[in-house]
Amino acid sequence: MLFVLAGAGLWIAGRFGWIGLMLLGGATWLVCSRAALDEDVPTWSPAVLRAAMERQIGQGAAPEATAARRAERLTLASALRFYGRCGMVLMAIGAAGFIWQRY
Repeated sequence: MLFVLAGAGLWIAGRFGWIGLMLLGGATWLVCSRAALDEDVPTWSPAVLRAAMERQIGQGAAPEATAARRAERLTLASALRFYGRCGMVLMAIGAAGFIWQRY
């Protein structure tokens, strides 16, 4: 699956040039930002307030379970940050290449 996605990315960049690279970077950045925002609960539902209240109350969760959940969340957040920054870099490279080619 990863090879298919990489091939599709190379095809888009080859087909559309620097603009394609900017589009890929923007899409990557957008997907990572949305995933980071929707990590715990969907952002457009009443579950947002319910989850916030449950976190404050604690719901009697064991400290081990809380620590395990926090470690899992940190692992996911670091991966999302990395790929989001890769998207930003792709956008910057695409913009620089487009400007360089244009002028």
